[in-house]
Amino acid sequence: MVHMSQTVTIRFSDEEYAYLEDVTKEAEQSIGTVIKELVLQELGYETTGSKVSILAIHEKAKNLRPGTEFKIRDLFSKIEWNDFTKSSRIAVGREFLKKVKTDLYFSEEYAFVRKDSDNAAIYRKNNSEELDWD
Repeated sequence: MVHMSQTVTIRFSDEEYAYLEDVTKEAEQSIGTVIKELVLQELGYETTGSKVSILAIHEKAKNLRPGTEFKIRDLFSKIEWNDFTKSSRIAVGREFLKKVKTDLYFSEEYAFVRKDSDNAAIYRKNNSEELDWD
């Protein structure tokens, strides 16, 4: 018995589609792949791969020299990064940016610098060491 793949059509406004293009460009995946992974993940369907976490990013970035600029994906080996689900890479990217902008601890440790041509966020490790005034 041959099983055929099923196709689902979804309509997006121009604004929604432009947002999807930005997000998927950052994830280096097609819009269809990202939507599929996010929908299946949201519904509890287990996909292969592990999830990247804020803690994992912080563990890698906290030892960078102050002033070092980095992208989240550059903190991990290519093998590690590709093992994370695409949906978790997108979600943690948004979560990390939000923490850097709003969380007191993370905003002292890291600064958002800019987005690159691939729409990936670039951060800078701050000099967060305590100053000794003695």
